[in-house]
Amino acid sequence: MRKLLLFLSLLFGGAAAAQPLVCTEPGTVLEYAQYDESGRLTGYTRSTVLSCGPDSLGRTQVMTRSEALDTLRNPVTMEVNGRRQAVVTTERTEVRTSEMVTQLGAMFEELLTATLSSEEQSKLDFSVEGDEYTVPFALETKRSLPDLKFALRFAAEGRSLKVRIGVSDRQVLGRRRIETPAGVFEAVGLSEKVSFGFFVIRVSMRQQTWYVPGLGVVREEEQTRSGKTEGWSELVSVTRP
Repeated sequence: MRKLLLFLSLLFGGAAAAQPLVCTEPGTVLEYAQYDESGRLTGYTRSTVLSCGPDSLGRTQVMTRSEALDTLRNPVTMEVNGRRQAVVTTERTEVRTSEMVTQLGAMFEELLTATLSSEEQSKLDFSVEGDEYTVPFALETKRSLPDLKFALRFAAEGRSLKVRIGVSDRQVLGRRRIETPAGVFEAVGLSEKVSFGFFVIRVSMRQQTWYVPGLGVVREEEQTRSGKTEGWSELVSVTRP
């Protein structure tokens, strides 16, 4: 399996300009391990590609279900409506000719659905405004990408909260060989500064993401402003239908 994954990664890496940076094969299961700054395992995420096809407007949409697991790979649960339920969200990615777009509104709506009771959801108004979060397929040549700005608006019972999010200093890292428990991959990377602000509070971090065209993310690392690693995740297994 390791040799097969290495062969596939080299094959995909040679076609980086044409391949989307996300898995588009329904039924594929990608499992990731998460670690804290000391390297201690904190849990897993299991992502399953549910579908890939055109929506009502003819745009290609990839739907992925993500489930949070503990260090023993048991589902992480939380209490919603008086019952314990698994923390599961559905993510939507639009695949275009030369870039992919993460549907932030749908992603946060899924997160709210997973964490709020039906009564809490009925009282909450939520919207997203601003730029789309886009990642071009061609990440082999080192260059800078435009900054992005968007905001999340929450309103309930006469009160409102606006969370401003900025993605800046977006630097293409080019190609690098990335070793993971799932195999060795020729990946392409993107480094970004992500900032969150609400009221007078502002938090920022730097994130490095390594993609394998046709497969998706194989490693993601979070760093402080000074460059210290705060945690990371890496691909540990790939199961194809």
